Amino acid sequence: MKKIIYQLRFVIAIQLVFHILNSFTNVVLPELNKYLFDHIFQMGWTGLVWLLLAYALTIIANSVFQYISQVYEWKVSQGFYVTAKKGLANSLLSQPLAKFSEKNVSAYLSIFDNDLETIEESHLSPFMDIIRSSLNMLIYAVSLFLFVHPLVAVGIILSSALAVFIPKWISGPLSQRQRAFLQSLESYFQVVTDLFSAKNRVNTETFGSISRVHHQSVEESEQARFRFGQFKTLANVVNGFSMFLVQLTAFGLVGYLLLQKELTIGAAIATFSYVENFIYPMKYILLDVNYIHSTKETVANLEDYLAGQVLSEQVPSYPNVTALEVKDVAYHVGELAVTDFSYRFDKGKKYAIIGPSASGKSTFLRVLAGELALDKGSASYLEHDVSHEMEAATAFYLSQFEHLYHTDFESNVSVYGTYDKGRDAMLGLLRSLPTSLQDTLMTTSDPSQLSGGEKNILCLLRALMSGKDVLLLDEPTAHLDPALTKQVLTNLLQLEDKLIITILHQSDPAILDLFDVVLEMRDGKLSEKI
Repeated sequence: MKKIIYQLRFVIAIQLVFHILNSFTNVVLPELNKYLFDHIFQMGWTGLVWLLLAYALTIIANSVFQYISQVYEWKVSQGFYVTAKKGLANSLLSQPLAKFSEKNVSAYLSIFDNDLETIEESHLSPFMDIIRSSLNMLIYAVSLFLFVHPLVAVGIILSSALAVFIPKWISGPLSQRQRAFLQSLESYFQVVTDLFSAKNRVNTETFGSISRVHHQSVEESEQARFRFGQFKTLANVVNGFSMFLVQLTAFGLVGYLLLQKELTIGAAIATFSYVENFIYPMKYILLDVNYIHSTKETVANLEDYLAGQVLSEQVPSYPNVTALEVKDVAYHVGELAVTDFSYRFDKGKKYAIIGPSASGKSTFLRVLAGELALDKGSASYLEHDVSHEMEAATAFYLSQFEHLYHTDFESNVSVYGTYDKGRDAMLGLLRSLPTSLQDTLMTTSDPSQLSGGEKNILCLLRALMSGKDVLLLDEPTAHLDPALTKQVLTNLLQLEDKLIITILHQSDPAILDLFDVVLEMRDGKLSEKI
């Protein structure tokens, strides 16, 4: 939060300057009231006109300063959301896939939505309120001392200091209830995401069960909201009671000074106006302190994310890969364990990997892509006989679950303009397709409406657009009919400057004959099929 506030320092400074000017005009108004009561009979009609003019100008200045100050409050809020969301997105997108996958997308969306809103409303805004309120209290305390009576000023300040400690015990339980509420919202988001993602499973048979799951989840999250709100109300009531103590002190001191004839009627009236203005910001300071305490854990979580290392931006790299090589590798995923495995894939050759489900084909492709941590050995690429460790950018890895963005064709295949080197190869495959299919792919702005086969081809076009020498393709034709599968693979495998390793879900000899080498995976062990 300190880093974000520092980035917003200029906007915050402008907001505070106009807030101070607004507060000064608020000080002038009670003083004009005091002057009216104490001198109305001496100043006459002319004096009253001048006093009215001063009052009107003060009100106009007050309104202008208030408008500018509040506009810049919105600017601070806007700056927070822009800065926090940019930093959060950069940090999360830079996380290693394994770490990122520890949470689901719904949990991350909850951070962007609920956590940031909570921090803005219950941490940043209260923080700014405390600064503004403290400035107000300072201005009004000085005004009480200069324009009313030192005894009133001292009494108000001392009673205010005492009142600050009354609600302090509430902050800890309030923080616990707020965090429980945010966690319940995160769980609710997950339930809704699951149910909506499986809309095809909803029918007259399943509707009742699915609906009950949702209703139970929403009741639990709203019950957590109620518990938080209930305790927050208690905090507000306790804070209000603290303010009454300050008002009681002011009431007694004004009465005492009037009896002692040390205070005029005008000064007494001005006193209550100053005290009201003094108490108003103090009330919010007490509330704001509770809010800030209640969001400590949420803010700490955000700061942990923002402190994460962010990837440095660079243009696509294209090493001259001559081969991929795994040496003495050992890895395990669940019950699948591979030990002491070695193999070399040479550029220019096209490899097919077949095998039964759950035999470890996709896992092995992740090893080649550098996504999976090895227990032993190495996965590397050769560049002019020099070995380098595999990195995510070395090859283009097309998983079975490649996500397509909700945007146009060009942005999807180029990953928002990142890739262009492989445009000729991409267009070669695209133009080999039936005209109607080309039109569908190139005109879509919502790939979620495409069929499974159309999505497969769009993903393949993205892989080619990358221009990478090494393409690792996990069942890229899974939803294509046999004729289109053969047509697409024929076009793809004619690219002589590529090292292509493809997992296939079928073992049709006519398809396998298109490849230079066919490998079979069984129980995590890879062997050439003769």
